[in-house]
Amino acid sequence: MVTLAEAQSVLSRPKVLVSDMKWTTKRGKIEWAWFESRMLVQFSDEVEVAEQLYVLCQWRKKGQVAGEHWKFAVFYQDKRIYAFDIQPGAYHFNDKAGKGRPMYGQGIDGEHEHTWSADGDGYGYAEPLQVQLSTPEINWLVFLKRANIGSTDFFHPDNNEPELI
Repeated sequence: MVTLAEAQSVLSRPKVLVSDMKWTTKRGKIEWAWFESRMLVQFSDEVEVAEQLYVLCQWRKKGQVAGEHWKFAVFYQDKRIYAFDIQPGAYHFNDKAGKGRPMYGQGIDGEHEHTWSADGDGYGYAEPLQVQLSTPEINWLVFLKRANIGSTDFFHPDNNEPELI
């Protein structure tokens, strides 16, 4: 289990992405709708890439029924310790993690920020994003800054750059 102190330590340390953003079809989802990009992360003051530390971006195309969704997340030891969920029209209820925190037991809209809680093994507590959302490229840069990850290029899956695999 990842402790709150471990998650906070990982997030507070400067980091860089060491692999490019390359979009693939998300496993187990409808092929035409969901895509993801997994990028390895390295602590800036270390030579080797940290084990089990990566950023996962997910995108769902806007469909006839569902709107476009974006997710940007930091995973450590396969636990999502920090994330932006940008899902207009969606809803999140805080009942699995975050006891004693301001939004515990409350619902929030689909544009929110997940943070690690001592009681949240694998399911993050969420609060509304306190940032003006914009384009996916701008949201990506805000996410990187808050996660203490050096800035890097964003490639929209629809643009096929560098390549949609």
